[in-house]
Amino acid sequence: MSFSLTNENFQSICADSFEFLVQCSCIEDKYYEEYKNSLGCSLDNIDAYCHKYKIHITDLDQIKVLIFSIPHLIKNIPNFQVKNYLNSIFSLLNESHIYNKKFEITKLSSSIDICCNLIEDDQIVSVYTYIKGFQESMESVVSDKPFLYWHEKKNLEKITHALISVSDKTGIVDFAKKLQEKNIKVLSTGGTAKHLNEHGVEVVDIEQYTNFPEMMNGRIKTINPKVHGGILARREQDFEVMREYNIPPIDLVVVNLYPFQATISRADCTLEQAIENIDIGGPAMLRAAAKNHQDVTVIVDNTDYQAVIDEINTLKGNTTLETRTRLALKAFEHTAQYDGAIANYLGQEEDGFSHTINLQFNKTQSMRYGENPHQSA
Repeated sequence: MSFSLTNENFQSICADSFEFLVQCSCIEDKYYEEYKNSLGCSLDNIDAYCHKYKIHITDLDQIKVLIFSIPHLIKNIPNFQVKNYLNSIFSLLNESHIYNKKFEITKLSSSIDICCNLIEDDQIVSVYTYIKGFQESMESVVSDKPFLYWHEKKNLEKITHALISVSDKTGIVDFAKKLQEKNIKVLSTGGTAKHLNEHGVEVVDIEQYTNFPEMMNGRIKTINPKVHGGILARREQDFEVMREYNIPPIDLVVVNLYPFQATISRADCTLEQAIENIDIGGPAMLRAAAKNHQDVTVIVDNTDYQAVIDEINTLKGNTTLETRTRLALKAFEHTAQYDGAIANYLGQEEDGFSHTINLQFNKTQSMRYGENPHQSA
């Protein structure tokens, strides 16, 4: 998507950000023209850079994050040593090499980490959020796999981020490619991310997205506030919280679970193997997405891929509430069946039967009436 900055927008951004610096005694008024020229050179490079490396900058908000974050911090932090570090970071923004692929983001990260260590406890929440937001925005400009940043309520009306984590990968590559054709950013985990990458789908690995590594041999991957916050957030009510903590909305969740039933059906299945095939993160994401189906589309069945794509195309970026409700019910039915199978297996007694037996049946048709004419069946 081409990014264009009108002269009016540029003048406004330049004046506002320069005013921040002047108020903080970080720069003198006489340097305004020099500052404007330097900033203009950096912004002029964006179009060419994005085209060359196929980076999408969706709107002015991403540029505003880059320009406003550091001056805002300088204005609000009394600590002189922190101000010096922040001034150094901000100066990087005004050098054209910031958009060069060889820019060393590690230097910026190191400076930011020092800043965080110097900040007083009572300032840490708001300041840390701003600093990390700036760092990630810079990374999105210098990386060829940037995050899609979102800072306006208008984007709540469309699906902007999809999280895909599937054991059964049938049809997932074509589905993910169709999502990307609609400029939907794909987040993914472990084996799914690898599979999609190998088939030409650009994904943001969940470790990169959360800035938190997969651990305990994959037991913990998606259990993270940035994941569940993006899924569970009520788009209007929680908007300011999402902005404060830089949590983009995850509008589409595509998950199917570890094959527990297939595993325990094998004659040689051990208890340890069965336990390792109990999915934790998957059901948590499904339940979160299904709970928030007012805003989130959840898919557990690959036969629903095409219908969802068709709706996204027809409705110019989203699905209907009716579809989201239907798919949410399907997700809850799926997790109920999954948990029931686990309970049946772990609850088996010596005679082969569980203390409590969980069964699930699907209705095949409606009858004219039940045992008596006044009863439904």
